[in-house]
Amino acid sequence: MTKQRKFWGWGYENTSIDERFLNRIRQFITMAFGVDSLVKITPPTLESLKLSKPTFQLDTTLQHFCQADIFSRVSHSYGKSFRDVWRALHGQFESPPDYVAYPKNEQQILELIAFAKQHQIALIPYGGGSSVVGGVEPTFNQSYQGSISVDMQHFNQLLEIDPISQCAHFQAGIYGPALEAQLKPHGFTLRHFPQSFPWSTVGGWVATRSGGHYATNHTHIDDFVESTRML
Repeated sequence: MTKQRKFWGWGYENTSIDERFLNRIRQFITMAFGVDSLVKITPPTLESLKLSKPTFQLDTTLQHFCQADIFSRVSHSYGKSFRDVWRALHGQFESPPDYVAYPKNEQQILELIAFAKQHQIALIPYGGGSSVVGGVEPTFNQSYQGSISVDMQHFNQLLEIDPISQCAHFQAGIYGPALEAQLKPHGFTLRHFPQSFPWSTVGGWVATRSGGHYATNHTHIDDFVESTRML
């Protein structure tokens, strides 16, 4: 069975932090800040959420790889900053994307771009959704008639590797662990380990000039990029 990520925070559904560790954290907070008690917040359910309907209709050519279900829309509404998680935990999804696209090839991306240009729709590239600066969040803007979050999860392959130059050609939607797993049989590692490593993509690293939190000496993705190609 495929694991489903939490729509309101980090990690997978049905995973949690050890209660003994949480108790120690609670004790530290109450002692350090003089708090008498802490209130436990129960995450909302999908059924409890009330979302606005999409503000526009898709062309028939886009409908087979775009979704408008509640989970897709809310899970692509925010990044993972404290402010993002707080709003999601309180069920505040005031401006979700109208649709979430899951393109499987470049032609579908070109179709999205053409549709967005024609109808003044904002396209938001989405890799792992680990942004803490609002990078994946749809915001109200009178210049646009709506928004589509473009999830790059199907662009997750190592396309080519040259053992002589030690250059590898990756698609932008590959997550950190999958990238390392595809390099390992060739005896290589990218050695780029940001804190968001399990939940971020090489495309997101390059777009944000990511720093490798657990690396030494060369720490930024800039040091590892030879070239990029994008639509």
